[in-house]
Amino acid sequence: MLSYSELFLIASIYIYALEKSNPPLKVPTDESFVSSYVGYVAGYVNETVPLHVYLLNTNNANFNGTVGVRNLPPCLESEGVSVGRYPPNGFVMSIALRLKEPGRCVMDKAYLEVRRGESLKKAPLGRVEFDVMEPSGEQTLGVPTYVEASRGSTPSMPRLVYTLSNPFDERVEIVNVTFDVPGLGVEGFDPRDVHPGGEANLTVRLTNTGELNDLYVIRPLIVYKVNGKTYSMPAQPYYYITLPDGKG
Repeated sequence: MLSYSELFLIASIYIYALEKSNPPLKVPTDESFVSSYVGYVAGYVNETVPLHVYLLNTNNANFNGTVGVRNLPPCLESEGVSVGRYPPNGFVMSIALRLKEPGRCVMDKAYLEVRRGESLKKAPLGRVEFDVMEPSGEQTLGVPTYVEASRGSTPSMPRLVYTLSNPFDERVEIVNVTFDVPGLGVEGFDPRDVHPGGEANLTVRLTNTGELNDLYVIRPLIVYKVNGKTYSMPAQPYYYITLPDGKG
């Protein structure tokens, strides 16, 4: 019969062999997240707005992990996170945020929790103000095309571009384009009107008063007049992305 010390030695050898045959997932120390947004999002209740988080400099061909969103404000709800490759050696994680309740709220404590093997990392999502409205049921301007995002390796001043279609029999006057993003403002926009049944390419020029952030999400309100009556509607979201060259 084996002694206690012999049994302990055999168990130790067995555990050592298991650890050698199934080593823990190694997470490169030089990988990094680009995740912290500054922004403003106007939208309607139950609409979904995506936010994209970038994991760079990873040598793993497959993600092999779990992700979750934590500390969202009450007006928002996560409908899931999808993970895809971001070439040459990174991943992009797309968070679907549902606008749950009408009113204004600020997302400033939320983070993406990423667990892979023995590694647990938290990627802060920054500060984004949400202006959530009930749908009015009235006819609005159409936005058949728009510039969805701009990406570069160095910061540059973004601009918003939307093609607006006028479904009304009256001329539409564009009164304003508004959003509340610290450090960014509207320098000007044109054209100022859309002919009945026509289209116009609205270009919004922005100005900044400080250092640009790496990530912005801007979904402005377009304020317009039809036959003397003023309306407002959310445009489509625009994403500004600054990532280092060759660090995907």
